[in-house]
Amino acid sequence: MPTPEEIKTKFERLDAALQSTPLPTLSGQTRKAKAGEFMWMQSSHLGEQFKHSDSRNYLYLKVDGTIEIPDTREAFKQGVFDIVEITPPGQPTPEEKLTTAKDKPFAYGARKPNAGQWHGKLQGGWEGSFD
Repeated sequence: MPTPEEIKTKFERLDAALQSTPLPTLSGQTRKAKAGEFMWMQSSHLGEQFKHSDSRNYLYLKVDGTIEIPDTREAFKQGVFDIVEITPPGQPTPEEKLTTAKDKPFAYGARKPNAGQWHGKLQGGWEGSFD
């Protein structure tokens, strides 16, 4: 298992490669992506395997720093990297969240003072807590 520093280096290398490699989308256009859109999966003979968090498709960061994009009919190797943003009816869009978050305390993802803490009773009668 790689160390946190090794993982950080993998993402830095990916970010640098993405600067010069626009990724294809379903519309046939390309777009600039950021390393934060990906999850590192493993190292392989092809290089570092990264999986896109929205499209679930893989790309490979080769040892020479170039990106290889599989383009097949196989699941997770379909060569497109669209960002999926689904907004349920009545909910603010991502753009609205960004413009209104600065006006609301603890709005949209801001950490509340007790986030990560739980005290109480679960279904079935089990009682407990964690911090």
